[in-house]
Amino acid sequence: MSSMDYERGNQANGCLDRFFKLTKHGTSVKTEIFAGIMFTASVYILAVIPNQLSVSGMPHGSAVAAVILTTAFATMLIGFVANVPVIVAPGLGLSAFFSYTICGAMGLSWQTALGAVFISGQVFVILTVTK
Repeated sequence: MSSMDYERGNQANGCLDRFFKLTKHGTSVKTEIFAGIMFTASVYILAVIPNQLSVSGMPHGSAVAAVILTTAFATMLIGFVANVPVIVAPGLGLSAFFSYTICGAMGLSWQTALGAVFISGQVFVILTVTK
């Protein structure tokens, strides 16, 4: 890299830093670019998980809406409660287990399987609250 390229890079970083006030917020251009790449990589769940859930018989449009709404809600909740920039989304492994094992191999309907997920969630909440 020539000194001219290096100088242009520093000017670009300086412009971005001034525009977005990165130093003021305790971050850098490199950190923000990395965070953007990680965010983009995590967006694959919007395509993959609804496709997995539709294998179980769930309507695809409803699965897309459910994934978007739960991801948005959980991400905002962790942002407001814990004050950390973390994306919280459904897991691929559990979605695959739900679709291919519970609904596929075991033959349960997706409605029955969701009922079991709801009941198990309630049990875990009770166990957590009552220690």
